[in-house]
Amino acid sequence: MAPRPPAPPSPTARPTATPTRKATTPYLGPGPQMPGDDRTASATVLRLAAREPGRHICYRVYVATFGWQLAVCDGSVAGSEVDARSIKAIQIAVSGTKGTSANAYFQAKGWVNKSWVTVEDGADLTLGAARQDAPNISGFGISVGRATGTVCQNTYSRGGPWGSMACDTPQTADNYIFGGTLDETRWLDAVRFTV
Repeated sequence: MAPRPPAPPSPTARPTATPTRKATTPYLGPGPQMPGDDRTASATVLRLAAREPGRHICYRVYVATFGWQLAVCDGSVAGSEVDARSIKAIQIAVSGTKGTSANAYFQAKGWVNKSWVTVEDGADLTLGAARQDAPNISGFGISVGRATGTVCQNTYSRGGPWGSMACDTPQTADNYIFGGTLDETRWLDAVRFTV
């Protein structure tokens, strides 16, 4: 008999420097995101903020073969360090931060888009592309609204281990924190964020 998988982490759990157990998030399938989809990061963060006012970040990833995972929030693991499925897209939404900005760094391609994507609280910001033939994301830069707090991240790149938790408090309009790797042979398998 196979051992029972661990329970998913609480959506309000705060991250530690290194996860204590391997986690996976259920997959929605390889199909495209549908308009009005209530499983998006924005729909999830708005529901969470309605229940628990304050600063939150929700996110989900699109991984090779399987497609979108369900959105998770506030330090939970999106992706998986056990099945070696590269992340093709990351969808992020925040509440209580006056918005977020980000840009993706792609495996063997680098910073393809020179412009950062910026969205307001409660809106989806998607890095990469939700397609199986899309390039792998190997890193990203992220920032939250100016003078409204801190964004923290840590990542698990192909072959591991988890990187340490890194945080950044915005001081200027072009301040950000980088997560992931610049190594052309590696890509992101899992991510965690807090605000």
